[in-house]
Amino acid sequence: MNFSFTAGQNMKKVIRCEGGVRLNYKNSFDKLRNKVASPVPHNKAPENFSRSLQENIGTLKKLFGNDDTLIVREFSTPSPFSLKCAVFFIESMTNELAVSEFLIKGIMALKIPPSIDPIEDIYKKRMLGSDVIIEDDPSKIIFALLSGSSVFFADGSYKAILADTKGYDSRTVTEPQNEKLLRGPREGFTEKITTNISLIRRRIVTTDLKFRFFTFGRRTNTLVAVTYLESLAKPEIVETLCERLSKIDIDGIIDSNYIEELICERPGAPFKTVGSTERPDTVASRLLEGRIAIIVNGTPTVLTVPFLFAENFQSGDDYYLNFIYANVGRLLRYLSFFLAVSVPAVYVALLTFHQQMMPSNFALSIVAAREGVPFPAAAECAALLLVFEILRETSVRMPNVIGQMLGIVGAIVIGESAVSAKIVSAPMVIVVGLTALTSLMVPRLKSAVLYYRLLLLFWSSIIGLYGYIFGCGLLIVRLLSMKSFGENYVSYFIAPNIQQMKDSFVRVQWRKMIERPADLSKDLVRQSSVKGEKR
Repeated sequence: MNFSFTAGQNMKKVIRCEGGVRLNYKNSFDKLRNKVASPVPHNKAPENFSRSLQENIGTLKKLFGNDDTLIVREFSTPSPFSLKCAVFFIESMTNELAVSEFLIKGIMALKIPPSIDPIEDIYKKRMLGSDVIIEDDPSKIIFALLSGSSVFFADGSYKAILADTKGYDSRTVTEPQNEKLLRGPREGFTEKITTNISLIRRRIVTTDLKFRFFTFGRRTNTLVAVTYLESLAKPEIVETLCERLSKIDIDGIIDSNYIEELICERPGAPFKTVGSTERPDTVASRLLEGRIAIIVNGTPTVLTVPFLFAENFQSGDDYYLNFIYANVGRLLRYLSFFLAVSVPAVYVALLTFHQQMMPSNFALSIVAAREGVPFPAAAECAALLLVFEILRETSVRMPNVIGQMLGIVGAIVIGESAVSAKIVSAPMVIVVGLTALTSLMVPRLKSAVLYYRLLLLFWSSIIGLYGYIFGCGLLIVRLLSMKSFGENYVSYFIAPNIQQMKDSFVRVQWRKMIERPADLSKDLVRQSSVKGEKR
């Protein structure tokens, strides 16, 4: 008698056939678990299970205590060789229909003769499928149970059969809300690591793509995958990353940001040295340049290392649209970063210390607008920047429609009212508004823009343009001194080879990008040079 059943979004197929029970699963999460070392032992796990089924049932019930989600189903195989069995699973984590209708009924239909170890007999002779395993380690058995698998015990054996019958829901693949493109793929990562791995493998179809699995968190046991192209990624960078990961000792990993802060060189630095994205195509392009990706189960954000300063200004549209149009957008991002950190500082410096450098009509207009304003220019600018940050954070935390209305109405009402009440001047509102708009062009540099904007404003309010120049010098020195996993943070801009700079300030056409970044990859040749083209 043959029949099949599809269980939920995991696309698991359970087939019962003559002479045994067969379970086949696609995208099995347990397969990945077997790739890593034994999970962190549960602090209450028994040293071993008993050959008595009732003792094992009592042990697991005592271990879970008042947890009503643990379901125990006892049954027996038919006579004349009746064997007492029990299946354990966690409610809401398991597909109960697959457990009841196919796993339990399939085993109950078997006539199992007496043997020294009935579990071994059932597993070797009666159960087929790569996702049904036999286990005798109590910590692994309990971990599999907590992960959504079904655990099968039989009287007379201390071992258990683990069957992947997970049935919890997961989000489908959709376009990332924060990384929308005009043209290109519409797929985004999900919270499920097996789905994310498949999204990468579909784009890079080669045996050169390698995955190494780790488990972090003494209590969460979060699965993490490190992936790279073996022929491109530098071994020293791979080993540096694995060494830093091996030093992580924390009770829980909920999001990839936990790992980002634990492996980066300078966690307190405003500039990121670990990249993050929700787009599979972005990760694939980074892997093709020799970088390494870190996929964390439970979050759609994938990390990439090394991460260089130029990547803050790159977008997927730069590579999917005509290079001339794409370069306009990239240059605007660089200009926006410069304006976002400089405009308030330069305006305050000119207004406070260098009025003679402004055109006469412009200076008179500003003085007239500031008439009656009780605060100095620096305090006025800092107050408006603070109000903008409050409005921005409020609009982000509110529902989409309400947040947009709140941001627009709040800015208009507060700005107009403050100017009418002579609390701030109209030119300062324009300066802060321009600063706010330009900072939105470079969202990856949000923290750096906020930090250096205030730093430059502080120095400019003290010694004018000299303070601004001093602050810019500090910024440049900071960028030149930074490294990401041993690589120069600004290597794209100080590369001795012009070929390495062809994707920095601008992106040249594809036929001219012959080589990969030299600092990141073992193999520099990206494509064969076109006849007649200069390298």
